[in-house]
Amino acid sequence: MDIKFTNHAIGRVRQRGIPSGDVDLMLRFGARSVTHKACELVTLGRSGANELLGEGVSAQVIDRLKRTALVVSSRDGALVTALKLRGGKRRRYLHQH
Repeated sequence: MDIKFTNHAIGRVRQRGIPSGDVDLMLRFGARSVTHKACELVTLGRSGANELLGEGVSAQVIDRLKRTALVVSSRDGALVTALKLRGGKRRRYLHQH
């Protein structure tokens, strides 16, 4: 999948060690929910995880994807940032829509 990365997203993906393949899988199979500031939060839910299992993706990769979130601009579809969901961050990002 061809997506534009903001400079911020490039730095965050690199800093957080998120493989580019994970970004692609999240964008293809992740669930989108509207957040603040005209963005969408992309996370991997049960249905996406089941689809990935059906595609032959390992449980280890799926578990890693479940702990990852992407923020995508609703305006131009650019990847704004990427983060690992842990504790408070998970709650803050998932409950802001």
